[in-house]
Amino acid sequence: MDDQDFPFPEQVADLQVVPACWRDLYDATDDGFELIPEAARQMREVEESWAAKLRDKDEQIAALDAKIETQQNELTDSIVGGAIHLALHERGVRPGLLRGAAALVRRSFKVSVIRNTAGEIETSIADSFGPVSVADAVSAWLGMEEAAPFLPPPPPSKGGALTAAVRRLSEGLH
Repeated sequence: MDDQDFPFPEQVADLQVVPACWRDLYDATDDGFELIPEAARQMREVEESWAAKLRDKDEQIAALDAKIETQQNELTDSIVGGAIHLALHERGVRPGLLRGAAALVRRSFKVSVIRNTAGEIETSIADSFGPVSVADAVSAWLGMEEAAPFLPPPPPSKGGALTAAVRRLSEGLH
């Protein structure tokens, strides 16, 4: 039996069942060996003290684990948000509408954050064919009807009455 697992019975018939390091805690009696009451009390106090310390440390570890998880979630959220905003900005989404577009992209896709073999952080979106870059997914999303309000209007054509009126106004302002 391991010394740490010894249950310290109040009485033993043979001292050989007690680990050698704990035999001084027992006194010989007519019926065998009896645990010295003061030694038993002190051992229980020490055991309770260590158990309380372990519980405190377990609680501290649990609190730190929760804090780490919260920070990891915040970091992941920040990385995902940055990747989506960058992709939207690079594809011409109007600056005042970036937040709204990003919210719709987040609702449409589940973005994963991984660290590649070079140690760099990558974001991707899983689809039925495998991982797709956030930039490619955003490009595909911008081709959907729900994304149209977030894109700037197409440039005016070369001809037409509106284009001529705008040209005359701009020439008159210079």
